[in-house]
Amino acid sequence: MPMPSWLDQPANSQYKRQLRALGAATPHWWPGEMIVEVVGGDLGSGAVISHLPVSGATYLARLPKDQDPPEGVAATLAEIQSGHFQHEWTDGEWRWILLTREVLTAEDLERIKSSFWSSKSMGNQ
Repeated sequence: MPMPSWLDQPANSQYKRQLRALGAATPHWWPGEMIVEVVGGDLGSGAVISHLPVSGATYLARLPKDQDPPEGVAATLAEIQSGHFQHEWTDGEWRWILLTREVLTAEDLERIKSSFWSSKSMGNQ
């Protein structure tokens, strides 16, 4: 799969820094090493899409729960959804989409999800 166009644009580096500054939550537990890179999003809605370079090309999207994703965010998601297993859940104001190349066990998925909640309860997001 070629590199998506939105990953290869130096002009987006400032926008990505602003998206990182939104403090999008990331799981504090993963079955392996995790390095997070913001690849897209929308400052107005708070939507953020991150690449989690763990086993395979893994992505995590945080979207507002009660609205459609902004057009650019929807296009980015559509571009990366192909060939991925998709896991979705909601909590509070956010809808989460986790896209993985490998199937996650129910236990691993629950540990990932609960690591968000435990980090939020400690004030870390």
